[in-house]
Amino acid sequence: MSIFTQYFSAPSDADAAKLLEDGPEGVIPEANQVILFSILPVVEMDQLEAILSGVATDDSPTGGRMVAEQDGGRWVWGLNEGLRAHLTECSLDELVASADPWSEIDEFWGGMDPDVATHFLLELRVLASKATAANHNLYCWVCL
Repeated sequence: MSIFTQYFSAPSDADAAKLLEDGPEGVIPEANQVILFSILPVVEMDQLEAILSGVATDDSPTGGRMVAEQDGGRWVWGLNEGLRAHLTECSLDELVASADPWSEIDEFWGGMDPDVATHFLLELRVLASKATAANHNLYCWVCL
């Protein structure tokens, strides 16, 4: 079973929830999306925030909140603001350095290619920066 995930920004939970049925494609400009299969917004993003912040996942906030759900097969998940802040406030060197340990977390079932992880994190950083500038939040649309 494939899991399709699209990260995007929106002004509010209500606006993000409107995208539950078909996702952000065609509604949110492509420049305000990051698409990558199977990077879930909960555990994987918790792990990323822990690496960026230096705070263990047991001691940090959860990866966000459920914004909308459809029959257990589609979700819109709001990412926590701490992750957005860490993505935009860390240095580029810190972000690139975080890709290696993040690519090796257990949730990636044996690891993700560190180059793919770096590319995703750089795109996510751009998305987080645009969201911050527009006073938007970060979200993830998940489809099974």
